[in-house]
Amino acid sequence: MTSKNNLRAHGILWGTSMIGALNYTISKIAMPEYISPAAILVVRGFSTIIFFGAISFFILKDRVNLRDMRIFFLCAFFGVVGNQIMFYEGLNLTSAINASLMITGVPVIVFVTSIFTRNEKFSFHKLLGIGIGLAGTVLLIIHSSQQSMKAMYIGDILVLLNSFSWALFLATVRPLLKTYRVVTIVAYMFSIGFIIILPYGYNDFLSVNWEKFTVKAWLSLLFIVVFATWCAYYMNIVVLKYVSASIAGSYTYLQPLLATCIALFWGTEMITTEKILYSALILTGVYIVSIPSEKVRKTFFKNKKKRDKISVNAEFRQ
Repeated sequence: MTSKNNLRAHGILWGTSMIGALNYTISKIAMPEYISPAAILVVRGFSTIIFFGAISFFILKDRVNLRDMRIFFLCAFFGVVGNQIMFYEGLNLTSAINASLMITGVPVIVFVTSIFTRNEKFSFHKLLGIGIGLAGTVLLIIHSSQQSMKAMYIGDILVLLNSFSWALFLATVRPLLKTYRVVTIVAYMFSIGFIIILPYGYNDFLSVNWEKFTVKAWLSLLFIVVFATWCAYYMNIVVLKYVSASIAGSYTYLQPLLATCIALFWGTEMITTEKILYSALILTGVYIVSIPSEKVRKTFFKNKKKRDKISVNAEFRQ
């Protein structure tokens, strides 16, 4: 991958991390006071089918091979149905910060799944980076739990399960990029997923009192649809053209850090020395995982040659 594409990929990953971090707080403006999690899923699904479906079916006129429908179904199940239901239902029950912490299970699951599916090769430095990032996240979770008076277990568990679902999606979707455009992948994913989600959220959608919506609630819902759905899904899939699923997944470690910064901006969190240190661990882990394996090997062999040369010179002098 060229340095230009590498810079573009990490720019996209930073963008998706920021959208994800903002989504934890902004979603709670509309949910559940104005609209339930199940109704949000219907709105997200229907709007995405209209937007991406119109582009794929009528402008690009892409067609899908029936042999690939099994993969599309798995992507829809893990990336749309399981991911969205557990995320929004969990976020509705827990805090924004807790939810952002639970999502950090993604990189570990992606890395392990990608090795088993042979989409990626085992790499010690990636394992090290994930371990460092995970350590920072666990310490941040412990620190946050000590500061909190309530343990929202059900919501935390649902968001954690959502991270499993999203990780499986990232590991599953990549082969489709060799054949189909991202717009088409999203359109078919949501078309399949919407069929499953509609019975789940239909009654909740009908019961929404749209007249009750304030300007803030409408802006919150607009953010959920345009940024947290359209932009986030497109960016999360297109970036897999440039980086591996484990690198993409590692950026979820940034979400607790970014979500905390957003919470500080809103005045709902206090900064501490511990949070700064644990956030530094998270950033270090993301950096190590993002280093290409080829660069690590070149550096290792280059340093090894230098050590061997020094050793030979030392023996010669003796």
